Amino acid sequence: LPPYLDPRLQAKDLITGVCFASAASGYDPQTNAFLGDFPNRFLELFEEYIGKLKAIVGEFRGLDILSNSLFIVITGHIDIQFNPASSLNPSYNELLVNFASTFLQGLYELGARKIGVFGVGPIGCLPFYRNTQGGIQRKCVDSLNHKAYSFNSKLSTEINSLINTFPDAKMVYIDFYNFILDLINNPTKYGYKIAENGCCALARNLDLLDYCPIACSNDYDYVFWDGFHLTEKGYRLLV
Repeated sequence: LPPYLDPRLQAKDLITGVCFASAASGYDPQTNAFLGDFPNRFLELFEEYIGKLKAIVGEFRGLDILSNSLFIVITGHIDIQFNPASSLNPSYNELLVNFASTFLQGLYELGARKIGVFGVGPIGCLPFYRNTQGGIQRKCVDSLNHKAYSFNSKLSTEINSLINTFPDAKMVYIDFYNFILDLINNPTKYGYKIAENGCCALARNLDLLDYCPIACSNDYDYVFWDGFHLTEKGYRLLV
């Protein structure tokens, strides 16, 4: 899908779907104040998009497109990794789920009816954390995985609650955690060779100022592209 803010975006793209993704975004406005866009900003852009869509196809068809479109939401990793409250506040996951619920209700109020919500992955098994906090054996960081798993459990429960609140909507929680964990624990099962490092810079870190200073010769051997993100092959498997 083309980015909604792409200056080359054409009217026909609005009819078939666009992407509102932003790097380093999260559910918590305090996280986004330092790293990415606010959740409310996404809703503002979505509302703007709806106005443009209806101007092209008309009110009735616009509403029909919205109600029959699939909306995918995947965020929250940055909140757990980089928001200080994630470590300092024992109840942070509950707060984060409240932010997520508010965002999902905002989507519903603007006309979204089919919403797939991804949980977060096993953050402690990302190459960045295995190489910086995993010791000599580069093990997964259990404390980070526990936070991620706990958040997912609470998010899944909240989505079930929203389903009861909005019976005309179809909201689905999508388990991202166990799929990624299986990729990491059983790489050869999926045709991989390496899970503890990333292809880019053979990846102890993610250099935000350089796309990829040093890359591996065959990214298909790697579960991860860099310290945080899957390779293209991994995302294709996810889809």
